[in-house]
Amino acid sequence: RECAVKVKNGCVSRRYADMTLEFVRLFGGSIDETETGFLTHPSHYTPREAVPVTGDMSYAAVFEAMNLLGGEVEMDGADENTLQPDKDFTLLAQKRDCDISDCPDIAPLLAVVACAREGRTVIRGTGRLKTKESDRENGVIRLINDLGGSAEAGEDCVIVNGTGRLRGGICDPQNDHRLCFAAAAAALICEQPVTVPGAECVDKSAPQFWNDMKMLLKGGIQWIL
Repeated sequence: RECAVKVKNGCVSRRYADMTLEFVRLFGGSIDETETGFLTHPSHYTPREAVPVTGDMSYAAVFEAMNLLGGEVEMDGADENTLQPDKDFTLLAQKRDCDISDCPDIAPLLAVVACAREGRTVIRGTGRLKTKESDRENGVIRLINDLGGSAEAGEDCVIVNGTGRLRGGICDPQNDHRLCFAAAAAALICEQPVTVPGAECVDKSAPQFWNDMKMLLKGGIQWIL
């Protein structure tokens, strides 16, 4: 039977919703958009022999951030036509004023990249980060400040005052894999090592992450398991 899905306060992360609709329709599902959300219709799903699956652009953004911080990482498997909003990471990272309402996962990485240049960067749409795996808005601010940078909260935004470098030190990712990725990337512009207690929290999305890091870097990062 039909099922109405009502979205309160408008649809955020719109392109993630579009990705879901695309895959449902790929298998023959029927969903219509309404003024208040979505309406699903009874339908028979059609099996497919092959399903296109593109690379994870939120994970790729970690290494794109490293490249912006002086690294040299080559990646493949990306699809320019993917609906994943995180594919815009590099574009957003070049801006002094950006909005992450549709791509909240890359906010910590954008904040770290902002530390690598001098001056003020405003990352907007961060209020919703408070209900992620951690209070990610405050977590980003704490991470930057713990590593010797300068970040503060504004009205639905995080303001980073970059100086080009960070000091380094100990930063707690608060069991949040996105904060842990950002701490690892930040090590590239830190004068001292970065220690990340509870670094196993990356297992949520990328259990291979620290092995990838071992292959890419020759020191500068320490972690405690």
